[in-house]
Amino acid sequence: SDVAKARWIWFAEGEPAQSAPVGTRYFRKTIEVPADRKLSSATAFLAGDNQAKLFVNGAHATDFSTAKSATEKPITDLLAPGKNVIAISVDNAGSAPNPAGLLAAFVLRFESGDPVLITTDGEWKSSDATIENWNAAAFDDSAWGNAKDLGASDLQPWGTPKKPESRV
Repeated sequence: SDVAKARWIWFAEGEPAQSAPVGTRYFRKTIEVPADRKLSSATAFLAGDNQAKLFVNGAHATDFSTAKSATEKPITDLLAPGKNVIAISVDNAGSAPNPAGLLAAFVLRFESGDPVLITTDGEWKSSDATIENWNAAAFDDSAWGNAKDLGASDLQPWGTPKKPESRV
């Protein structure tokens, strides 16, 4: 599945798959939607530990709060030709440090040609600071460091999230 090609990531601190500080971490990725191809659908598959929010070009798209199965969300209407920004906040909740991670895959399908797959990896930008408008498309994330690549989608303690039930 597309989710299986994604990587678990987190803010670069400690060993997040075992233990990360309680608190919110922020992730951003700029993607390119080819202007010369007509987008027919775009779907996000998302898994996070513990509570997360997805924003596309500053618009709140969905919340998700499971690492064992992927949340599926159509985002076609939020994308435009050219540069687009995907921003995700993940709150590692709890009373003491505990595992934290984010795994996501975005499948862009076009009226012709191959689909484009964007997945979480160490190229995503990440921050631990709460900054106003961090999720806006125009926000300058150049000072943010790269996310820490924790490992492949089957990484424990989560394992590859099950694909959501297909809806008819």
